[in-house]
Amino acid sequence: AEALYSIAKRSTARTRKEWAADAGVQKLADKLRKVVRDRESLTSLGKEGVDVLLVALDGLRRMGFQEADDQKEALDRATLLLVADKWDHPVKSLARLFWLLPKGSPGDFSCLLPAQLRARAADLDGPDVALLVATMRRGEEAKNGGASRGEAAA
Repeated sequence: AEALYSIAKRSTARTRKEWAADAGVQKLADKLRKVVRDRESLTSLGKEGVDVLLVALDGLRRMGFQEADDQKEALDRATLLLVADKWDHPVKSLARLFWLLPKGSPGDFSCLLPAQLRARAADLDGPDVALLVATMRRGEEAKNGGASRGEAAA
């Protein structure tokens, strides 16, 4: 999971496409898709399983191997696991979930996530803040009918 995520984060859009075409990366993505679909695959990791699940989902999404709709069930599962653990996970996992959730996600507990992030704002690092800002911008664009900030102001 971490390997695919690292490729996605350290690549440009062009090199990400090249990496996505690589047979080894495709094989890794196939394995991760199976792990993400399997409800029991990460239970052996205990509490850390949900954090690994979120890294896998992040890498698959950034590399273009899965879209948000393909990840809905796994994201719902991750949210429920975080709630069951009383959100006692690294703030990085909470920020990652916030970014991964589709805008307007009707999850029963996803509405609790912003309050958890606000309460732990001091623990956020630069990449976490970048995820939150990207998510908020995505929300603004959706409200403005897909218009960019410049078009919305005009």
